[in-house]
Amino acid sequence: MTELVSQYQELPQAFLSKMPYIREVLLLPALANRSEKIIAGLTSLMCEVGQAAPGLVAEGSNEALSLSDALLRCVAFSSEDWEIAESTLQFWCSLAHCILGIDEQTSKRNATQELFLPVFSSLLDALLFRAQIIDIDEHCTGRVSSIPDGLVQFRLNLEELLVDICLLLGAPAYINKLLSSGWGLASQSIPWKEVEVRMYALSMVADTILQDGSPFDFSVVMHFVNILSSRTPAELNGCQFLVYKSFGDVIGSYSKWLSSSKSNIKPLLLFCASGISKSISSNSCSVALRKLCEDASSFIHEPPILDILFWISEGMGEGNLRIEDEEEIISAITHALCSILDKELRKTSLAR
Repeated sequence: MTELVSQYQELPQAFLSKMPYIREVLLLPALANRSEKIIAGLTSLMCEVGQAAPGLVAEGSNEALSLSDALLRCVAFSSEDWEIAESTLQFWCSLAHCILGIDEQTSKRNATQELFLPVFSSLLDALLFRAQIIDIDEHCTGRVSSIPDGLVQFRLNLEELLVDICLLLGAPAYINKLLSSGWGLASQSIPWKEVEVRMYALSMVADTILQDGSPFDFSVVMHFVNILSSRTPAELNGCQFLVYKSFGDVIGSYSKWLSSSKSNIKPLLLFCASGISKSISSNSCSVALRKLCEDASSFIHEPPILDILFWISEGMGEGNLRIEDEEEIISAITHALCSILDKELRKTSLAR
């Protein structure tokens, strides 16, 4: 398609002019009838045209917006695999890069970005929906994660697009969209699959958000951390430790901001201790533990906090941890001990 467009410049415009027909007459009935082969074929065609001429789509004509709406519906289409949604990712990245490539000081950039904000906001919703672990009990048992390979690959391929969406929406709007879902405060009513996928999306764009530097209210994150840190491993089935894994990734990514409040440290350490106990989440939580100890050096050596760290170290032999996870825990405790200024306290702590 790209070669055809290079030879026939009018082809994308001709295709776009037919988008209302393609959407109404071909795509919508196929979606209603769940005709996956037709949906996949139309998705591929629309994406190839869009990728070949992203600038034309970015002009925001009615036909271009019809194309965007059609592809949003394809992303959100529920299927046993993720091939249809995944086939659209490069188109969305191309469109986002085209918009972000416009000089941000110009009125054209502002107008284009404002026009496509609802599109990319809806795209984020659709991606989060498709990236969910649909059935917690079905996909995880015991200590081993058995998430479908297709979902694992789909999630891996989302990082670039999530960063682009964050840049287009702006870090504050992106964060607000992830954390303001109206979840109930009672732990029994929390839809953990929705929480988990949002934590995943938050960790994927950590570098972008940290670089932006906008204020970040971690109260929602800490609310869930407090709930999770109060649970014992016996209360959890295998897949719920994927929630710990995603929260562990968030804690590790934003450890400097989280550890700036002394009141956060105890529940964060207790959370890490719970997550370390299962292989699914042990690495992300042990890394988070080490980063917290590094970033909270001004008070990580206080006796109540050291007691938690010693308690974690005492349980290392019971969990069959991987060597790299043990090294992270040892590094965390070593950093905490090295931050003790009082020689006698340091000597006593080392003896423990």
